[in-house]
Amino acid sequence: MLMNAVPLALYAIAAWFSLFWINGILSWQLTPGDWQPGATFTGYAAPSRGASQVSLWSVELDAGSTSAPHFMDSEEIFFGQSGSAVAVVDGVEQPIGPGDCLVLPPGAEFSFRVGATAPFRAVVCMPAGGRATLAGETFAPPWTV
Repeated sequence: MLMNAVPLALYAIAAWFSLFWINGILSWQLTPGDWQPGATFTGYAAPSRGASQVSLWSVELDAGSTSAPHFMDSEEIFFGQSGSAVAVVDGVEQPIGPGDCLVLPPGAEFSFRVGATAPFRAVVCMPAGGRATLAGETFAPPWTV
């Protein structure tokens, strides 16, 4: 009987947390040494939140920060909300700010360099199941699954 109670308890805990994920209450703030220091990611839509084809999240990059160069295995789209940054895409600099849309093709190496006075915020989407490669390691960002 106890063997059946453990999976049921784990399922109940996961279901309870999914209510927070579905409503966008949980966000992932990564600390130095993790995937992107100075970045806060908030997931809105992903397979774990009921979406089957698209992942949608917001990102806030700290003022004065630079994200690590990385690439995705699928198209990724950034829509600037506030602040400004320079996206470096395959070595080419592209400014991005409020109202700007940056479409990154699969495999394009990119990073962001944020201005010193304000954080940069964007809404981002890509196909569900997209994977990132950073420093030779490939993984699914947690806000996209």
